[in-house]
Amino acid sequence: MTKEQQQAIIRLKNGGLSLSQISTRLGISRNTVKSFCQRLQAATQPTTETKGTCEQCGLPLRFREGHAHPRFCSDKCRTAWWNTHPEQLSPSAMVEVRCVCCGIAFRSFPSRHRSYCSRQCYIRARYGGIRHAE
Repeated sequence: MTKEQQQAIIRLKNGGLSLSQISTRLGISRNTVKSFCQRLQAATQPTTETKGTCEQCGLPLRFREGHAHPRFCSDKCRTAWWNTHPEQLSPSAMVEVRCVCCGIAFRSFPSRHRSYCSRQCYIRARYGGIRHAE
């Protein structure tokens, strides 16, 4: 998206046009206009710098007013931290689930969608053991 298109989106949005009207007028996808408007709104929300730092990388955290205080600066840092600190997971939060394919019991966090102990069991149950090209 060009700078001219970005400026036009801002001008048209302030003029009261809907996302669909803006996308039609500029010849841009409606989702592109929507994403730009969301990013613009997030960038203009009030933030306050505090002394908090990311638990994984140590970068300073930005707190948004009215939101919970984050522990991590990004999803990448959050995932990396939890992967390296499995002892921090609460064992009481986990439940025992029985795989619908092989019947093996395994422990997992509660989820309505978790039915299989592994990807192999899912493929065996879903496709009869035949793995299709991915």
